Amino acid sequence: MGPSASNRKITLGLAAGFSLVFLLFIFWFESYTGEQRHNAVEAYARVISNSLWHFEPQAPTDYLTLIVGDQDYEHIRIITEDGGTFVDVHSDRQTPFTNLLIALKLIPRMEILADIQYNGKTIGEINAVWLNKNIFTYFYALIVLILIAGILGLYSRILQSNRRLEIGVQERTAELHQANIELGESEARYRSIFEDSPISLREEDFSEVKKIIDRLRRTGVQNFRVYFDQHPETIAECVQAVRVLNVNQITLELFKTNDKERLYQGLTDIFTEESLASFGQQLAAFAEGEIHFDCETIQQTVTGEKLWAGTRVSIAPGYEQTWAKVFVSIVDVTNRKQTEAELANYRERLEERVADRTRDLSVLYDVTAVASNVMDPDELLSLLLEQSLSAMRRKAGIIHLLDETGSTLRLKTEQGVSREISDGIISLYASQGEVRELLEKHSCFTIPNLENDARFPQAVRASGWRTYIAVPIQDTRGQMAGILSILGETGDLLTIEELTLLVSIADHIGLAVENVRLRQKAEEAAVQEDRQRLARELHDSVSQSLFSASIIAETLPRLWERYPAVVQQNLGELHHLIRGALAEMRMLLLELRPTSMDNAVLGDLLHQLADSIEGRTQLDITVQVLGQGKIPIQVKKNLFRIAQEALNNIVKHARAQHVLLALSQGADQITLCISDDGQGFNTNRVDGGHLGLQIMRERAENIGASLIISSRTGNGTEVVVTCPCPAGERRS
Repeated sequence: MGPSASNRKITLGLAAGFSLVFLLFIFWFESYTGEQRHNAVEAYARVISNSLWHFEPQAPTDYLTLIVGDQDYEHIRIITEDGGTFVDVHSDRQTPFTNLLIALKLIPRMEILADIQYNGKTIGEINAVWLNKNIFTYFYALIVLILIAGILGLYSRILQSNRRLEIGVQERTAELHQANIELGESEARYRSIFEDSPISLREEDFSEVKKIIDRLRRTGVQNFRVYFDQHPETIAECVQAVRVLNVNQITLELFKTNDKERLYQGLTDIFTEESLASFGQQLAAFAEGEIHFDCETIQQTVTGEKLWAGTRVSIAPGYEQTWAKVFVSIVDVTNRKQTEAELANYRERLEERVADRTRDLSVLYDVTAVASNVMDPDELLSLLLEQSLSAMRRKAGIIHLLDETGSTLRLKTEQGVSREISDGIISLYASQGEVRELLEKHSCFTIPNLENDARFPQAVRASGWRTYIAVPIQDTRGQMAGILSILGETGDLLTIEELTLLVSIADHIGLAVENVRLRQKAEEAAVQEDRQRLARELHDSVSQSLFSASIIAETLPRLWERYPAVVQQNLGELHHLIRGALAEMRMLLLELRPTSMDNAVLGDLLHQLADSIEGRTQLDITVQVLGQGKIPIQVKKNLFRIAQEALNNIVKHARAQHVLLALSQGADQITLCISDDGQGFNTNRVDGGHLGLQIMRERAENIGASLIISSRTGNGTEVVVTCPCPAGERRS
């Protein structure tokens, strides 16, 4: 609560207290005055009773007239005992204003009665009507006091208001003064920013341009973009209507002038055809209600030098209707544009180089694909020469390779040339040692004009070919293995990139030739290794079985008569040996002809496997097949190999006497079980060195089967393979 509110409360409290005291005083004074007036009238009655009979009737009348005139009585009557009026005196001092106050009850009447007695007997009464003008006096006094209090309060409020107004005026004056200071500082900052800005700034007046736009709109122009494209003269008119108000120092430096007046005179000197078109787009944007416009265009300095200007034009806030203040900021982007142009050129060149490299890689990929897929050496070299000519856009070429001695070049393939030309080129290398020496150093040999080169035979020079390029074909050791020759019809030589590609192709040809040679050697080695392996297996199995059978057959005639029981026993053993040898031969034939396994039934394959092992060992193998049917080829091969590996492990490690080989085939599952009564092993102590077990697990994973090996020392081993047999696969 403020001081003024507290003062008002105190003032109101004092006024209320004073008014209450004043009213109490009035009530007390009225009571006292009424009592005094009643006593006075009684006194008048006594005076009249004492003098009534001693004076003539005129005496009381004069007395009462005097009293009425002095004591504010309206009238005084003396009434006799019989009701008659003896004396009736009225006041003659009442004014119309007094009568008005009486009518308004502001001056109340007070009627006072008193008996007139004479010698103890009432002879009449006095009736006095008194005007209580004291109330009127009090009322005026109260009004005056109220007025005085009101005037004092008003004066106090006026003083307070004046004080507040004075303080407010002082504060407002200080604010205006500070605002003027800040305005000056802001204007100074603006001028400093404007003048010291690192970019070009112009302040322009477009009001006349706005009038031209409005005039065109009144004539019915709606699409200003189309209109300005069709009326360049209007754009020029608008340029002349622009009034330059101010420019900063950077603008002068940008447009190569030291005189602001040169720019104040107009913008015609700095506009080019490109910037006029951009200016037309800017005007169209402003005409459509935009207040900002950005563009990059070519302008020129006052000296005529071209520059790229990044321009932003903005209508100042508050001037949207008149365009009287427009700010133009310009950034010199010439260097960026030049850099962009250089980058575009570099990107174009880079794209060309990438395209060339892509073509080179494509060519090398095709060469590599040919080298990987073609096995015949002659066909391989012919296709590689064709690829080389296609890559070099030439029609004729030759590939010569060194013979096994490494001294003589032999023609391997040619295209587009006669044998006579090929022989002529070979004679060049035979007669020109420096040329061959150059190629052996892995350098290219180029003849720009065959017709004038005396080193070539006449047949080559008169062939019509203009250019000749030879690159060495190297082997994997970096030695020359041959020559790739390219002939051209025109005098255009290969570029460095094309020559590099040709060298890479020649290197790939060398690798392809080397791979063919290595492949041939590998095939020969593989054939020799297969022969040796078959010889070992025949020696280890079939040969020994047949040798044993031969010995038994040779001794049987000698024992026929003397020991018939022994002969009977040896005949069984002979049958067993021959049957085992036959099974071994069949297994070797399966190895030599893998396609035979595709058409065989898995149960039959397992019987043959068991017979082959029984023929060369003392194992008793029992084969059980339940539910014969078609099995997917991959499943069949892997199950057979698992059984083969398991039986080989039993032969090598188990020391078993009996083996059960069981195959069970259901509708959607195939189960293969191999169990023996051998010495077994601890499955928890098997390390990664047991290659056979690892091979079986890998084969089971290949067909999505589960492999469980159960074994315990002294209790044999059981291998169970469970494989789902999906429908829809090719079965046999």
